[in-house]
Amino acid sequence: MRYLGTPLHIAKSGHLIVRIRSREVPPLDSPVLTSYMKVIGRIVDIIGPVSEPYAIVKLTKTLTTGRIPSPLYYQPKRPRRKIRKRR
Repeated sequence: MRYLGTPLHIAKSGHLIVRIRSREVPPLDSPVLTSYMKVIGRIVDIIGPVSEPYAIVKLTKTLTTGRIPSPLYYQPKRPRRKIRKRR
């Protein structure tokens, strides 16, 4: 689990806008978690300038209304293992 940043607001489309505070840009489709390890959505896009990027998070249905928890974290995807074909 790695630090993502602070949530700003929910856009009209229902997506959450998060200001990225980590040094590295998270990969797309990474799950976004609260400090209590609850998944609230997935990263669908990275926008903004390179110096201050923002992440767009598609929220799950359970968090579309109510307070947005802060701070947010993301779980980097593990690379897939290559499966060898036996001869």
